[in-house]
Amino acid sequence: MLVKYEFLKILRKKSTLIVMTISLIVTGLLFGLPIMQYQTYNQNGVIKGKAGIAYEKEQYANFSVLLSEEYISETIREVQKLFEKPDNIVYDGNEQFLIGDAYWNGIAPREKLLRLIANTYSNPNEILGYNNLPDLDITNGAFFYQTMNEKMETLLNHPSHMLSNEQKEYWRNMASKVDTPL
Repeated sequence: MLVKYEFLKILRKKSTLIVMTISLIVTGLLFGLPIMQYQTYNQNGVIKGKAGIAYEKEQYANFSVLLSEEYISETIREVQKLFEKPDNIVYDGNEQFLIGDAYWNGIAPREKLLRLIANTYSNPNEILGYNNLPDLDITNGAFFYQTMNEKMETLLNHPSHMLSNEQKEYWRNMASKVDTPL
């Protein structure tokens, strides 16, 4: 009872109510900032705020599929075909990139997926983008999950990580719990 009355006594002070109100408003603003500042891009330019979030959700819904070996092979072949046309490519001195409709229609909606695929085939501690997919030889198939497992083993056994056998086994066990295809 005493705690209840002390709590009510504190809440009756105007200064307490003002501080609590200001705190709630500041908290609301801080949680709302990422939504207000969010931005994504399409062919027409920048899309900001809630409209940008809705656009990204729509893009992800269109490309939400199981990553089967066939789908990954087909996706890599599609990117390789885009790079076969010289009008689609620009070279920045180091790397080739797609431009125009080839990029905005073929790459942009699924660039994160393409980056995931490309990084599976990269060396450990190397980050690749979609522009490295034309270099992959997938005539016999993509072997995506086999490559992913081989890369995991390479990372687990790398001397710089200094993992014990128990730690390695823990991560192998965790990886085996992941349902495939992703």
